[in-house]
Parts: sequence; structure tokens; C-alpha cells
Amino acid sequence: MAKQSFLLVSLQEDKAKKLAQVVTNDSCRKILDYLADKEATETDLAEKLGLPMSTVHYNLSQLVGTGLIIADEFHYSKKGKEVNHYKLANKYIIIAQKSLAAPALQMAQPVMESAAYTWMAQYPSYLWFAGGVVLSAASFLILEYIRFKISNK
Repeated sequence: MAKQSFLLVSLQEDKAKKLAQVVTNDSCRKILDYLADKEATETDLAEKLGLPMSTVHYNLSQLVGTGLIIADEFHYSKKGKEVNHYKLANKYIIIAQKSLAAPALQMAQPVMESAAYTWMAQYPSYLWFAGGVVLSAASFLILEYIRFKISNK
């Protein structure tokens, strides 16, 4: 199954409440802000953010539970324990009414997961505008050249 690049949440679900609690939590926001730059372990986060290990552990479990961060890599410590590496899930959050959640999921999935959309989103809109202007001008000049050649025959 393809990896979804978005979280679809209905306001009537418990997931929306958990997501709101996580986003309003100062420690969670600090962790999300830190993970925006690079991945980290629990120990790294506790040291860099000056938070107790228990606070970091609790908030990481909340963030993983909401799908905002993932831990898909790990290494083994000297004692043989798995140490997870956490990073942002990089997902869009879509909030929809319960009655619209299923159709919204069907409509959003192709758009959000399309490689063209992801590729296009990397560049600022003014570059796309400038590219469109250049392409339009080139098309106009080519058509005028063809018209000129046809009229001179």
C-alpha cells in the first residue's frame, strides 16, 4: 500500500482531539520544531531541548500516535537496546466533516500523492508564473513565425 502523504481528520473523531492536544502542547511543539531540521533520538531531544527524559518519551509517544512523526529507523545501544530515530512524517493535515471525510479522502489522495504536485510545490509560485510567461511568449513567437512563412508563400 502506498504511503499516504496526508492525515484526514474529522472533527467528530477522537483523533482530532488528540491532534489538537498535541499541537497546543509546548513540549510537543518544541520537539516538532527540532525535528523539522533533523532526526533525533529521545536522548538527543532531552539534551538539546533541556527536557526530562520522561517528558520527551511521553510527548514522542503522543506525536507518533497522531502520525505527525515517525520512527522508522533505529540503532542498538551498547546495552543491546533498540534506540529509535524520530523524524517528521511530513504530512498535510486535512480536516473534514464526518459526512465529507470519505469523498474527501478519495479526491485528495491522487492530488496529494502525485509526484508532479510534490515536485511543483518545491518551487515558489513566482517562478511558475515567470515560466508560464516565457512559455506563452515563445509559443506566440513561433505561431507568428509560422504565420509569416505561410503568408509569404
